[in-house]
Amino acid sequence: MTTQHSDYSWPLLRVATALLTVGILMVGGCSPSGHDDYKIDLSADPQSAARLLVTQDINGKPASKGMMHAHILSADQLALYHEHPQQRETGKFALDLAEHAAGEYDIWIEITTNEGHANAVLKRFTMNLPGKIASAQDPGAARIALQPVKLALKPAGAVSDLEFLLQLDGSPVAQFGKFIGVEVHTFAVSNDRQWFKHDHAEPKGGGKVDAHFRFPKAGEYVIFLQPTVVAEDSRELRPMLRFKVTVQ
Repeated sequence: MTTQHSDYSWPLLRVATALLTVGILMVGGCSPSGHDDYKIDLSADPQSAARLLVTQDINGKPASKGMMHAHILSADQLALYHEHPQQRETGKFALDLAEHAAGEYDIWIEITTNEGHANAVLKRFTMNLPGKIASAQDPGAARIALQPVKLALKPAGAVSDLEFLLQLDGSPVAQFGKFIGVEVHTFAVSNDRQWFKHDHAEPKGGGKVDAHFRFPKAGEYVIFLQPTVVAEDSRELRPMLRFKVTVQ
């Protein structure tokens, strides 16, 4: 039996943070898929406390194969940031954290190739980001709401189909834009922070989108949707919307 309970939409917060130090607390994650031997490391930039350095090796050599994502999730699972480290040279990338609030975070580094997210390389780093915070909520993002329409939740190991309605100022979203070539990014994380998945939802018309996840075990999961919504003035709004489900 699988149950669900609704949560609330959580617009993406943009905050200005004066970071003091960055401390790596734990390194973990899942083994890479495929035949290549990937190695991913994360460290503080000695020249800037507000920047992290990511290195990527394949078969023992620096490499820049695939597209690198950084999914930055607060320990309380209330905020998720979807970013992309910038390549400095082969196998070396820089990730700015200057706009993230102080606290503990899981940073999931994901590398996707032509095989997509299903066979992505994924590794988790847990870290502490202290500093002074002056937070400001994006008023545009607050205009978008998430409403569950149909939740065909299945037991752990089977594919669950989740249908949501996205509304702009109370009306179904009429037009989606794209972020990294995709209208709606989806993310799921287990309550124990040990499992994370990045995928894409399919717009169905009338503001509705379909998301699909294969939850690995029973328990609570947080779902995030990141749509790109085109407002009436052609401005693109990109909130991070949050929902919770329980798989039994």
